[in-house]
Amino acid sequence: MTPPKLCLALAATLLLLLCVSVNAGEDTETIRPAARKLSTPGGSRSLTQRADGNDVFVKGIPSKLLGDVDFMNLNNMTQTKATFIRDVAPLKPLCGDEPFSGKCCNTDDKDSNCDGTAKIDEGLLEKLITGRILEALEIKTVKPWIVFPWFPWGLTFHNVGTEWSKDQTLCVGVKKAPVDVMFLADTTGSMGGIIGAVNTAANSVMGSLLTSIPNLQVGIGAYRDTSDAYMYKRFQPIQYMNAGTFSTNVGSAWSASGGGDWPEANLFALQQVATGTGASVSSNWRPGSIKIVVWFGDAPGHDPSGSATLASVTAAMASQGIKVIALDASQLNYPSPTPQASSLAASTGGYYGPVSSGTVATTIINTIANSVAVVIKPVVTCPLNSPFIIEVEPEVCTATPLKPCCFRIRVKLCEAGDCTPAGGPYACTIKFVDQATPPNVIDARPIIIYTAGTGDTSPPYFTALPPVSTTLECPATPWCPTLLAEDNCDNPVKVTPTPSSMICAKNGKPSCCEKTTCLWSHSDSAGNSVTASTEIVIQDTTPPAFSPPCANGAICMHPAFPGASPPVSEFSCLNLASLTKKCFRDACNEVARYSVKCTGCVDTSNPDVPVTTSCDKHMQNDRMCFGSGDRAQCCHLEIKVEDTCNNIATYPMTVCWDPKSLPKTTPDGTPCLPESPFV
Repeated sequence: MTPPKLCLALAATLLLLLCVSVNAGEDTETIRPAARKLSTPGGSRSLTQRADGNDVFVKGIPSKLLGDVDFMNLNNMTQTKATFIRDVAPLKPLCGDEPFSGKCCNTDDKDSNCDGTAKIDEGLLEKLITGRILEALEIKTVKPWIVFPWFPWGLTFHNVGTEWSKDQTLCVGVKKAPVDVMFLADTTGSMGGIIGAVNTAANSVMGSLLTSIPNLQVGIGAYRDTSDAYMYKRFQPIQYMNAGTFSTNVGSAWSASGGGDWPEANLFALQQVATGTGASVSSNWRPGSIKIVVWFGDAPGHDPSGSATLASVTAAMASQGIKVIALDASQLNYPSPTPQASSLAASTGGYYGPVSSGTVATTIINTIANSVAVVIKPVVTCPLNSPFIIEVEPEVCTATPLKPCCFRIRVKLCEAGDCTPAGGPYACTIKFVDQATPPNVIDARPIIIYTAGTGDTSPPYFTALPPVSTTLECPATPWCPTLLAEDNCDNPVKVTPTPSSMICAKNGKPSCCEKTTCLWSHSDSAGNSVTASTEIVIQDTTPPAFSPPCANGAICMHPAFPGASPPVSEFSCLNLASLTKKCFRDACNEVARYSVKCTGCVDTSNPDVPVTTSCDKHMQNDRMCFGSGDRAQCCHLEIKVEDTCNNIATYPMTVCWDPKSLPKTTPDGTPCLPESPFV
């Protein structure tokens, strides 16, 4: 038995695809080594055709430049038009030996109207390419052909504001590196079905590979078993084959026969493919090429096989940098004792998988393409504190020869970019790197950004504000402080408030309740405004209270007290109006009203047997009177006072009378005040 065997080894480098769409004509002249036709996604380069102009040729392309610059062949266009190049470098360029007019790099067009013949020689082309940033203003059809440099364009964003810019696109594809593929097949008897399927599809397979992989060369080899006519045979060394030649060579090389026992000479054949020498054995790997073995088979190999073991084959593949694509038609990966196919594929970064007659052709194309695939990550670097954001999508992408990676790029100013002047150019760089450690830079392009600038759209703000509302008790006074207004564009400003007051009391008296509103307002130089306000309420909610000299709430009376009128009288009276006026004070307003109620008198002449009596006879309008015949007693009063703001309070007071001598305390020991101030 023998399963089909393939091996690929690739090292992929990526190249940015930015280009101009051209139409291929007939009678093309081949340009070596890097001619290509390109197309730009979305037509990012608009090319205007002119009705006038003459033939334009770029002569004598320096060979040293061909290694660094790709050239585009505009093959045999049908009309005679002119091609002009504009130098966008900041320095004043030269066009040949004459000063550049600023329009056309055209030594023969003296009036710079771009209607003459532009002939560019080798020295001028080298001068243009070296140290200059060039862009194509017009690419026009010429006769019979023109070679035009494909310059490394980057991206330019103009008038970038706080909204996202329109997307721009950069595409990165797999570089045209040399690719060498050796097709190695098990040609023992059991492989007839797979070999037949490959022979049938060989023409289309090679046609697809040649279309998608530049500079592809292939070889053909086969192996059988130790008892057969050959263990390994190289039928064709690695070389260029077109699809028809490859199909013919595969058909003549591979036919199923023999096989001996179940294991085959797989490992011996693989080692010969990797490191075999001699004219009839060498695979003819090109230096610096991407090396791949595509290996078909349906049975494992002897280990050892001749001088080869799994370990020696693994080392040989690694030394040559060869990737192994192992296509299993049945039991190629059967443990013996180690699964050889999957082990070699894993150690070389290749591929292992099953195939059938119906899938083998597609699998060959896809696995070779995937073997040259590279995972690409864009990395953007910009000057420190740049005022914008650059967004790149996707974050990573896998590129193959059949599918480049295209990255969408957009820019906007940072949200914090308020009051930012127009600026630029800001020079950023987008690098495309692979997944190696450390990563390799596959390609790099400039991103040039010009910002539109933004006006001042943000209002100023106050650095500190008093509470929205404050209520204070009189006799406090309202105070509106000066606030500091800051702005993201203007200098700080001290703002003096505008106060306004209004009465808030029901009785209409400002002394009872007054509300003051403090209003601050400020506008910056762009007309953005900020306002703030606070309310300060000053109110009187405190009723009148005892004040000296009546703080103890007790008064003593005697017929002969000083100041009595007459000095010795049958009756002594206490003036309650005078008492209220002198004993109660209000912090903010006057005592407006009062009332006195006597709740009872206690006979104190016999402390052991106190007698409670009515105090009605002592109350005479606004006076409280005692006669010389009244026994010693203390009467209890309730005095209700009210200020002009309707704050009311009731206080107790004791009035004691003694006809014999002036008491100094009440029966409970409270010091009492002589009644003389209140007569």
